[in-house]
Amino acid sequence: MSRLSPTRAARRIGGRLRDGARRLRPLFERRKSGRVKADRAVSCNLGSVVDFSSSGMRIRSKRRLGGIVSLDLSTSSSRLRFNCEVIWSKRLGFRRYMSGLQFCETTPALSRQLSNINSVL
Repeated sequence: MSRLSPTRAARRIGGRLRDGARRLRPLFERRKSGRVKADRAVSCNLGSVVDFSSSGMRIRSKRRLGGIVSLDLSTSSSRLRFNCEVIWSKRLGFRRYMSGLQFCETTPALSRQLSNINSVL
């Protein structure tokens, strides 16, 4: 079994610390666009909407989501249907999951409709 020199050990530990710091970087530095908290006025077919932005959304559901999903998002004044890719899914408890979705096709028309929903909130 070989021992590391103090210099090599410091380099190895330093690399691990940098990697860990990168993972722990605050979310606002990693996001492409700002999030808006959703209230009960916004509903979707997969679960309850927690928050959304122009590039994706976070939902709470009763089942684990994965892959590409079809999403129906509606408010009292409008209804949108589009495809989303599930980026992450985390189990919160028995039949409770939180999932992060990214919109597959972000067009100017979709961005306008999402901003209209944002103005309702």
